[in-house]
Amino acid sequence: MNSKGEFFKVQFSLSGLWQLITLLLLLGCVQPTFAEPTTPTGDFIDNQDGTVTHKTTGLTWMRCAMGQTWTGSTCSGTASTYDYYKAVALTHSFAGQSDWRLPNIAELQTLVERGNLDPAINTTVFPDTPSALFWSSSPYVGPTGGAWYVSFYDGSVGSIYGYRVGTWPVRLVRASQSSGIGFSSPDTDFTDNKDGTVTHKRTGLMWQRCSIGQIWTGSSCSGTAGTYTYDAAMALTSSFAGHSDWRVPTANELASIVKYDTYSPAINTTLFPNIPNMPNIPNTPNTPSNVFWSSSPYVGVIDYAWYIFFDNGYVIGGSRDYSLPVRLVRASQSSDIDLNAPANVVLFLHGMNSNIFTWNNIVSQYFANQCPGIYDGNINLKATANAQNTYCYRITFGAYDAASPDKGLEDAWSYGESNGYHSAGDYSTFDQLGSEVDSAITAIKKQLPTAKILLVGHNRGGLAARAFLQQPLSSENKNSVVGLITTGTPHNGTPIGRIYDYIQTNLLNADGTRKTTSILDVNDDWISEDWQAIDLLNGKIGFFGYHIDARRPVMGFLADNSLMIKALNDSKANLPAIKYGRLIYSKLALGDLHKFYSLFDDVGNAGGHQVSSHAEAYIKGTLADGKTPKPSNSFMGDGIVPRASQGALTDNAASIINAKDTVRHINEPGRVADIAAMTCKLGLPLLKSCGAKAPISQAKAPFKPVTIVSHDYDALVALPVDALWQDWLTIITDDAQANRREQLAVALGIKLRDSDNAGFYADVEQGLLDINAPQLERARLAKLLAEIATPSALESLTDALLNPDCLAIQTALSNAILTVADSLPEQPRRADLSAVLETAWARPKQNQQQLNTLALALAKLGTARGVELLLKAVDKTGATLPSAKKNPLNTAELHATAAFGAMDEIINPDSEKVLSRAFMGHRATEAVFIAAGNGLVNLGRDDAAQRVLQRLNELPDNAVPVGQHWLNNLSGKIDKTVLRSMNKTVGLPKQRLLRQQMEEMAQ
Repeated sequence: MNSKGEFFKVQFSLSGLWQLITLLLLLGCVQPTFAEPTTPTGDFIDNQDGTVTHKTTGLTWMRCAMGQTWTGSTCSGTASTYDYYKAVALTHSFAGQSDWRLPNIAELQTLVERGNLDPAINTTVFPDTPSALFWSSSPYVGPTGGAWYVSFYDGSVGSIYGYRVGTWPVRLVRASQSSGIGFSSPDTDFTDNKDGTVTHKRTGLMWQRCSIGQIWTGSSCSGTAGTYTYDAAMALTSSFAGHSDWRVPTANELASIVKYDTYSPAINTTLFPNIPNMPNIPNTPNTPSNVFWSSSPYVGVIDYAWYIFFDNGYVIGGSRDYSLPVRLVRASQSSDIDLNAPANVVLFLHGMNSNIFTWNNIVSQYFANQCPGIYDGNINLKATANAQNTYCYRITFGAYDAASPDKGLEDAWSYGESNGYHSAGDYSTFDQLGSEVDSAITAIKKQLPTAKILLVGHNRGGLAARAFLQQPLSSENKNSVVGLITTGTPHNGTPIGRIYDYIQTNLLNADGTRKTTSILDVNDDWISEDWQAIDLLNGKIGFFGYHIDARRPVMGFLADNSLMIKALNDSKANLPAIKYGRLIYSKLALGDLHKFYSLFDDVGNAGGHQVSSHAEAYIKGTLADGKTPKPSNSFMGDGIVPRASQGALTDNAASIINAKDTVRHINEPGRVADIAAMTCKLGLPLLKSCGAKAPISQAKAPFKPVTIVSHDYDALVALPVDALWQDWLTIITDDAQANRREQLAVALGIKLRDSDNAGFYADVEQGLLDINAPQLERARLAKLLAEIATPSALESLTDALLNPDCLAIQTALSNAILTVADSLPEQPRRADLSAVLETAWARPKQNQQQLNTLALALAKLGTARGVELLLKAVDKTGATLPSAKKNPLNTAELHATAAFGAMDEIINPDSEKVLSRAFMGHRATEAVFIAAGNGLVNLGRDDAAQRVLQRLNELPDNAVPVGQHWLNNLSGKIDKTVLRSMNKTVGLPKQRLLRQQMEEMAQ
């Protein structure tokens, strides 16, 4: 996965280049995940005068940034910007008070909402906050000078590197009930508990004085601090000073002990002695030491989390694979759970190649992010009941992985560990996973002895639950379970799992090494072709950034013909009489991968490697060897899990089939409303009120099996276009017919790719332009065109996007256009589709959202002509792009803004030549140079990378953050051996930070 978020979490030198950075922030170049709310609305008192008082700190804040006006419900106008010295000198009279001032850095960052992105603030309390840097009053005491800021784009905290120049917004504060929060941390702020802990008086938090791995001697910390990846840190438990509820602190909690008036380290060394001096973290902008994990996920990048540099106090997001020290905390004033009260519990079980954060949506909505993790039977903190008196827990699988005798093909376990991939149960058998469920329930019952537990499993998590429930003997833990809900679970296995057996049977020598020559036909290099596809799946070849390692045993365990699936289904009679439910979604073949990649040549694309026709025939069961059986179900499914395979849990399972819309497999745990609806359908109101509350019982669920209607695609494709279209129209508003609509869309696509039908497209366009029609119907028409994905369909979408009558469905049209671009069609269709987008791009009178959509679509298709148009648009603006503050932008500036923001979405290697030409051209403007560089680093190919490294020296000193962004993106894509060779050939850059970063990357 690209480290796009790294670009925004460094200390910046100010220059005209900051305009580019701001534009990238505003265009939203990262995809959000979810984190715990750190500033819930309930933490603030609305003073009904445009101010709020923060209960946690006692500080009173203006709800609007300076320059904006409080209207009684929101903030109107544009925030003013100030240089540092004017910001510090500001005085203001507002809401009857005249002692408003600029907050110091410790105060300002208490407003960061780490569950939000763009802006990273509670927008209910502070509406219309700019996603920008905000000044604090605090000087930076490090050797580079400067002043502290908080980025309310993502919540990072740093200093303006070496300067106090630039103009940024401000929000004023007054100390209504206290003297404010000091940015120092004197001894008097803490109570020494005389047991190796201190309690922070302001926050009430109790801290261990030593890092994990060190030993408290009574006066200091001895020994060496341990280092942990983020997942390992989150699984830590500790019994110390008479308490066992120690945990990893959140980012805001950890920042509360930073001492901003000291440097290297920026912590009170009397209270926290002998802080470890750790090796440098890769790809960071300074020379860090003393870097500690927080528990807070970074919402911009799914595999990032927040950490704090106690060298200087910076708060930055970075890869969860880094190994960092940990300091534990506990809420010293928290109350214990009543162990005798009746307790309902939901236990979430993640799938393969996944972790507990897959459940963040539902945990955020229904449990206020109070959902402890459980690893190897250990719980990392106490749970808190929600409004339904339900407690939440999440299992992190993988306790048996290291000890498993099955390390995967080519010892994939060692490969994954050395490359920082998470194993998360991917080497464990179903029985071992079931034992982890058993251990988790034991741990829950230590906290909640009366727990009645609902299991919710995604993908393989549902099979882990079954393995536990299908143990032949009853047990106290089994008797505590009242229900099981599965979503995207391959109860009958999945044909794509056969790829593991194919590798073992066809691609390995007897000693486990790779075959390099085909034994069937020396003139057909199909073995090399297959290995390229497998390396792309396991992340060895950089293309789409996923690590769905086909060599992990779990892939083979999930195959529809695997012995494990057979054993599980043969013992289905052992399932206890509890409530069962299944959520079933449909998607085209290989839907989970299809956005980025297609495994088979016949549905493939030119952007990556596909397996050979031999492998395809083996996996599909069409190999003419007389012994390879065909799959028992089709590849039509929601990803690696065919739809039909989900319905074999039990004859008494309630079902919600294809609820609301088609959903990608990896997004199924985020379908919060569907999961909540299923709990109600089962009579288990654990997430929300379901009307008359049904009692939780052990009675067998009184549900009849639901029949899933299957349609013959050959028969559908045999029908004329008009018949398919009329059939589709009759069910356009029927939510229960979403699966049927998709099948008809597939058939229409097949028909229309063979021969165009002007009448059909005219009908669809008329429907899109019908302003009197319900928006849902018009949005579904847009989605139909996206499924068909012909040039004419794309032309209809772009025509509608640029039509004023379609402003109400602009988002649906944008999503549909990007869906077509994301499908990565084969080369001839790619050029045809790009031509449609190029025509739309040139049309006049377009707004920024429309241009953003077209630019992203052109970048995703990545044809040479399309990329050239984007670069020309950037070039027309001169050396730098227009300021994000300028309003309105002229036509050229609108195009340039959209084009620049799209450049790092390019993944088609065919665009490399035009990018290289622009990048290497010495007459290129600064904006074009950077835009082309962004595109090249996103491709991640060795030759493209070498061009970028060759020209790092040509970056001006004030553009160091751009070079860091490039190196961050390249760090996961270039083999270290290749990088070391490049360093010798090209030479290291002149800027110290970039030189150091390249040296670390090559280590």
